[in-house]
Amino acid sequence: MAGPQAEDRAQRVARESLTALRHGDRPTARRLAFRVLEMDPRNETGWLILAALADPSGRRGYLTHVLKIHPESRRALQALDELESSPLPASPFLPTQPTQPHLPAPPARPEPAWQGPPEAPQTDDYTDRPAPRVAACSAYFSIPP
Repeated sequence: MAGPQAEDRAQRVARESLTALRHGDRPTARRLAFRVLEMDPRNETGWLILAALADPSGRRGYLTHVLKIHPESRRALQALDELESSPLPASPFLPTQPTQPHLPAPPARPEPAWQGPPEAPQTDDYTDRPAPRVAACSAYFSIPP
């Protein structure tokens, strides 16, 4: 069991861990929370910080542990109630939308039979020049007619 001096140091480090967590510095918050628990394994705040940093299944484990060592912890009970009443957050392993029933693939359309090479560009009836549509494309790409 940790002495009063160790508990005071643990509480001081726990406050530093909470500050890091509030500023979004998760690695520092985690490192300091582990340091708190090394000094005082029964420290409620250290376990709650680890619960805040964990994924939902890990969070449930940390909160359950807090309730084993502090059965009347209102913060742990409230967090566990919120966890059980809220839907799971998005996960790369869970579908984010309801899945559609598996439907058979539509039948494949048969490819048309090969008809030979495409026709040569059409020409005007009165000249050997390409039709205006082809001439417009040639001008666009700077191809002499």
